[in-house]
Amino acid sequence: MATAVKKKVTPAVDVTPTGYGPSNSKGRSKKPALEAVPKPAAKATLVRHKFDGSIVKVVGDKIPVREGSRRAEIFALFKDGMPLNEFLASARKIRGGAPDVQIALDKKYIELV
Repeated sequence: MATAVKKKVTPAVDVTPTGYGPSNSKGRSKKPALEAVPKPAAKATLVRHKFDGSIVKVVGDKIPVREGSRRAEIFALFKDGMPLNEFLASARKIRGGAPDVQIALDKKYIELV
């Protein structure tokens, strides 16, 4: 009876993935040098709406939006002679603001004096 002798087969090419396994650096690791991260630049404030005037004058007789809507509640806040800043402060309480002023101006409901 013949006994089969098993030979250890070694591949001709190194099959270890890059970055793993033995290295030739003799225990020294090559870490990249740390660089300081620059401070983020402050964003410039963007003015989305700029109005000519600061006093509200109501010129429309009927609110030009659907009754009972949130925007109708905001439009109901417009009063003759009201400062624009006062309107914006009260409109912010019910999620309104400068876009509502622009819509009212576009629909010719108010004028700014």
